Amino acid sequence: MWGWPALSLRSPPSPCFLLAGKRSINVAAFTSPGNIGQSGLLGCTFEPDIWMGSIVIRWAKVGVAGLVHEFREGKDQLQEQDVVFQGRTVVFADQVIGGNASLELREVQLSDAGTYRCSVTTSRGSGAAVLRYRTGGEEMLSGDMEKKLPL
Repeated sequence: MWGWPALSLRSPPSPCFLLAGKRSINVAAFTSPGNIGQSGLLGCTFEPDIWMGSIVIRWAKVGVAGLVHEFREGKDQLQEQDVVFQGRTVVFADQVIGGNASLELREVQLSDAGTYRCSVTTSRGSGAAVLRYRTGGEEMLSGDMEKKLPL
């Protein structure tokens, strides 16, 4: 007898898409006072993500029109960088996948003092943190060290 292949009532496999709403991820910022003319560190960490292509890091400074620094698609994207920061900022690209969004600020200037925002978006969600960066001999107040912001 001729037989027909058995029919399956299961639907064929389909690609999995994560369409659920993005959640908030933990982002923390920290710093120490910068010395004029030297390199300074604006620290920022986030929940690691294995998808490097989904990680977007944006550094902004209150009162500055352009961005301080942007990192996305696995590399620096400096088209919107403010002229004040051109050639002076570096994200540690090899450490981004591990959750390091810290920014090295080279040739620190007195005008670099101020409030900065580190915003991070990954495939897991988004988050931001604000820090107060001080230059010269100003004392750091412990209350200014770390603040987490919801998006």
